[in-house]
Amino acid sequence: MATPIGKDDLVLYHGSLTDLHGLYIGLDRCDCEACDPEHDATWERIYWSVPLRKRAHMGELMEPHVRFELEHEQTGERLTCVHWTSISPSAE
Repeated sequence: MATPIGKDDLVLYHGSLTDLHGLYIGLDRCDCEACDPEHDATWERIYWSVPLRKRAHMGELMEPHVRFELEHEQTGERLTCVHWTSISPSAE
């Protein structure tokens, strides 16, 4: 399951954009035009397929679909739509 990151957490980006690998500051869940409809559609599909007694755990089911917005630690460059598998908590 995804390791949750919070606002201002320092993370290591190691995703498919290799030129952008490095340390970033976690800003928040990405809510850009591309991520919001995708998240909403996934939520709707999963929510209605889950029995009532298990809906309290919807956050755990949706976690793999959450994407983040990051800001480069030094340059301030922003990355959007970053999948949780492309980041790890920083040891620094």
